[in-house]
Amino acid sequence: MSGFMVDRMDGNDVIGVLPLSLLDRKEPLQKVSQNVLDDACHQIEAVLSGLGIPARLVSAVLGPVLAWYEIELAEGVEPVKVTIHARDFAKALPMMSFRVVEDVAGPNRLGFEVPNTVRERIFLSDVLTAGIFTGKESVLPVALGKTVSGSPVVADLAGMPHLLIGSDSSAENVGFLHAVILSLLCKQASVQMRLLLVDVKNQVFSVYQGIPHLLVPVITGVRKGLQALDWAIQEMERRLLLFERSGVTDFAGYQQSVSDGKITGQDIPRIVIVINGYPDLSSNGREVELLIARLALRGHIAGIHLVLATAQVSFDTVTDLIKLNVPTRVSFKVRSMTDSRRMVGQNGAEALLGQGDMLYLSSGSETVQRIHGVSVSDEEVARVTAYFCQQSRPDGSCRAIGGDG
Repeated sequence: MSGFMVDRMDGNDVIGVLPLSLLDRKEPLQKVSQNVLDDACHQIEAVLSGLGIPARLVSAVLGPVLAWYEIELAEGVEPVKVTIHARDFAKALPMMSFRVVEDVAGPNRLGFEVPNTVRERIFLSDVLTAGIFTGKESVLPVALGKTVSGSPVVADLAGMPHLLIGSDSSAENVGFLHAVILSLLCKQASVQMRLLLVDVKNQVFSVYQGIPHLLVPVITGVRKGLQALDWAIQEMERRLLLFERSGVTDFAGYQQSVSDGKITGQDIPRIVIVINGYPDLSSNGREVELLIARLALRGHIAGIHLVLATAQVSFDTVTDLIKLNVPTRVSFKVRSMTDSRRMVGQNGAEALLGQGDMLYLSSGSETVQRIHGVSVSDEEVARVTAYFCQQSRPDGSCRAIGGDG
């Protein structure tokens, strides 16, 4: 499947199937001056010297939200000598938030993340038009945001193959879910991808009502939400049986065989199931946990992917079984170090800045990446959904999924 292309159509930029004019665009912003960066470097060196820690500052990078300072410790100096004095550095800079990062490439190196006095908004359009997005050979690309240094970050949901989002703020989850959905809408036409949106408390997804990508109208309420998961499991099993009878092993193999004319059948779309507040689907959590685990285990083989969000991070909601089956995770700011470890396996999410600041753990990786998430406005979402609603109406029929089983 081809990657994103930025084309020209009637004088307007187009990303995939979406006119770029519908997205908010970056405006000139007063940035932190180089003098501020230099002053912080001198202050860090002064604190190191005052504490008697033999180390030198090797780099300083000014990003959109944070400045990154990297130090090299003298041979034999343990990182703990620096981390126990984090408050001293915070007082010297001075900043409300100061994070020491030990997982830095290179021997004897540590990183400092210091918030900028002027914070830059990360626009969805910035990431969508970046080379990493426009040239990426991915199936379900999602614009995550930018790194500390300002590089755009894109991930393929098809490769994740499911995503778990946690925070102590439903607002951050909702903002990120909008970014995920808009990214997918940009890439895929409705014949290639269908969305199953579950909004347990009917607070988030009503704006998408009427877009052609919807498999069925937005699902609200506990009973219908559980029925949607039950249906998805049945559809998964039906597709897997279809693949077996067709002599293929997975979704990509089936689509390729249909395209090559090796088997008789019809193209089937990928399905992305987005559930906001999944723990609310069950009073004791066990029922929804088992449904999610069963669907996550083999759903991606059938072209079905889950995006799950909760603002109630705990051992009861982000269970070991769910984590095992959904290894790709995003944590926004959480209440405690315990909650941070529950989400991404290490401390740090409790000290995030909010407003889309996240820790990202990708499937199969032990390295957690700090990313400043894209910001999507309500007006932006409304413009995009209105555009797609004008194209065609959803058929609202589950029969649209899958070939002959």
